[in-house]
Amino acid sequence: MSYVVYGIIVSLVILILYSLYVGSKNNDETITEDEEKVDEVYEYTSKQGGKRKTPNKADERKDIDKYEEEFDESFGENHDYDLSEVEPTDIDKSNIAPPYSDLFNGEDIKASKKVAKQFIKIFYNLNGRYPLKYIDESQKYMSEELYNKLQHEHEAGNMAKMYREYESADIFEPTGTKPSSNDGVIVWVANVKGTVLDYHKENKKEVQDIYIIYLEKIDDEYKVIEYSVNVPF
Repeated sequence: MSYVVYGIIVSLVILILYSLYVGSKNNDETITEDEEKVDEVYEYTSKQGGKRKTPNKADERKDIDKYEEEFDESFGENHDYDLSEVEPTDIDKSNIAPPYSDLFNGEDIKASKKVAKQFIKIFYNLNGRYPLKYIDESQKYMSEELYNKLQHEHEAGNMAKMYREYESADIFEPTGTKPSSNDGVIVWVANVKGTVLDYHKENKKEVQDIYIIYLEKIDDEYKVIEYSVNVPF
């Protein structure tokens, strides 16, 4: 029985070795076929027909050099541009706000700007305990209608903002003023910087506000007829 078992074992070993040999040969053939397919992938057919190889790195470098040379010829630093044939474009000035010098005389511009600055220098301040204090002090710079309105519609202080003090202001023309919307009214923009104090004057904070100030000549003097704070203009 031992010879029979031995013979069976030898036969199995031979079969295993043969199977490994055949499998290895098939794998080699498969790899060869795959390599041929990969080579075919790198080929493409041109529109004119016929097969062409994908350009190598050297060919790509030649194409890049060619494109750079053509670009330099057309747009290079030493290229002379002929601008004689470029037609000028007309600008629609109807949507551009003219300067105040085109709308008002110099005296009106100077006088109205002075009043706007004097007004905001006083009116900007706030005393929450006496909310009408700076309205009364700046009364001479505003119209009677505005003054009467502010007696009932004025800013009130609170615990976080009980006091506000004026520091400085830049006064300039608004960019959106239209000639048809003036009607004798001059508008100035005030970029105001100040400080805010709480009720106990312990916390101090720097603030910046934009005031739009509308002025009109009343009895030969410019008066503030309306204003707005921190709104688009």
